[in-house]
Amino acid sequence: MTLKELEKRLQALEDIEEIKQLHYKYIYALNSRNFDEIIDMFAEDMIEDGFPRGETHKGIKEITKVWRDIEEGGRGKLRHTTIVAQPVITVEGDVAKGYWLWLGRLADRRVFKSTEEADDDTIMQVLPKLGRYDMEYKKVDGKWKISYLKFTLPWPKNQYVNK
Repeated sequence: MTLKELEKRLQALEDIEEIKQLHYKYIYALNSRNFDEIIDMFAEDMIEDGFPRGETHKGIKEITKVWRDIEEGGRGKLRHTTIVAQPVITVEGDVAKGYWLWLGRLADRRVFKSTEEADDDTIMQVLPKLGRYDMEYKKVDGKWKISYLKFTLPWPKNQYVNK
């Protein structure tokens, strides 16, 4: 192996670790409802596919509006727990793709009449779910950003079907 090949492999490993840290920070910000931090992680030409309610949003301005509407509309007040695991990430220069297993417990709005009724202890007992993030990332000014996000829930689609 040449020095150039070794440097390329090392750079790919460093990039993968930076992308993992970016995604972990995204999930941490999501759990703590830090929407400003989330938006800062997105590239200007970001595409959010299927979130929320199966909609697709393009560009940071449109996506920022969606997140602000969630925050102001009270959906950002409902508590949930989110954990991501088992990332599979490939890097090609300044772009990368990956997918992650998502584990979480979500509050179902049908269970509660208002967000005030949705206390942390109750929500931790409702609706365990398994989902998937399909992601794309790109380096912008030397820093990894999320450029595409597709969240599928439930995943796999038939996980709750009795056979």
